[in-house]
Amino acid sequence: MAQGQIQDIVLRLCAQAIKEAEPYILDYSETSIAVLDKVLHRHQKELQAHAHKDEETWQLTSMYGAYIGTMLLSNGLSQCGYAWKLTKENLLVLQSDARSLSPLAKVYHCLCNAEKIEAFYHGALALAREEGTKQGRL
Repeated sequence: MAQGQIQDIVLRLCAQAIKEAEPYILDYSETSIAVLDKVLHRHQKELQAHAHKDEETWQLTSMYGAYIGTMLLSNGLSQCGYAWKLTKENLLVLQSDARSLSPLAKVYHCLCNAEKIEAFYHGALALAREEGTKQGRL
């Protein structure tokens, strides 16, 4: 799949995430990370009540994973050489020459285990900046 097609899919998923998060507002700002934690917690509680939740969990994982990944790219990862890629298994990941990060996997863990997304976000940015500095990109 071409990079443009991947980007179109990601943008559609982000739009769905923003709509699904209502009444919370996701606006790609730093403050929306804390809001995203609230949204994921709300969905995690809702999923616990459903018997057949696999499809819904995957939809939420895809939408919010695309959203947090796009935030990471716009806040520093793209300058460090990261971009959206599809794995052999057709999973979206953020890939650089040196590393692969999976925002979708982290969102999945947040939905299933009530983990927080904020630490992942800040950790991924710090890691990318360190890599970028070593490679002379920053």
